[in-house]
Amino acid sequence: MIGQKFGLITVLAKGPKDEKWRKSTWECVCDCGVNVVMYGRTLKESANPSCGCAQYRAVSKANKKYVTVADYLANTKRTGFCLEWQGYVTTAGYGSVGTYIPKTGSTTRRSGLVHRRVYELVHGDAPKVVMHTCDNRLCVNPKHLVGGTQKDNIADAVGKGRLNQSKRKYTATYKGKVIGLAELSTLEKIPMATLQWRARHGKELY
Repeated sequence: MIGQKFGLITVLAKGPKDEKWRKSTWECVCDCGVNVVMYGRTLKESANPSCGCAQYRAVSKANKKYVTVADYLANTKRTGFCLEWQGYVTTAGYGSVGTYIPKTGSTTRRSGLVHRRVYELVHGDAPKVVMHTCDNRLCVNPKHLVGGTQKDNIADAVGKGRLNQSKRKYTATYKGKVIGLAELSTLEKIPMATLQWRARHGKELY
């Protein structure tokens, strides 16, 4: 692997083993000059491995000034062990620098969530979910960010007591009779997902 080039990444040396995921890592450098530590599988299977610079094209002026990890961390405030983002924050509580367009020919814009961008710059890419070990959504400290799946994210939330798994059963009064949403869906020809959304948000069911 040493000396080989994958996309924009050149492998420099063997990196430390990731004990959490039991995977080998490699110390690399991107063509843009950023040093990254990447998994061998990521290098071999990614279409165009990079430090993250080749994955997105900045759209707004706000995010064009953030190129390296240092650029992002310069706009943070230390709170304990966390580095909290001081820029724009989404309604969900995550730091954001506007939107990006993937460099894959797609025109679909993606939210430039800061914690995901930082993870990408450090590891070369990002999985579907980037989780916070500190449970602080504003934190962009690379040491507090771990990749995973939506299943991992839900398991983490349940384990930490942030998610109530109890299934709430909604009912409706239909012609003077209390029935379930499934029955209402059949009677009124309304999609079940629509009824569930209306029930959760306190809207009229039909």
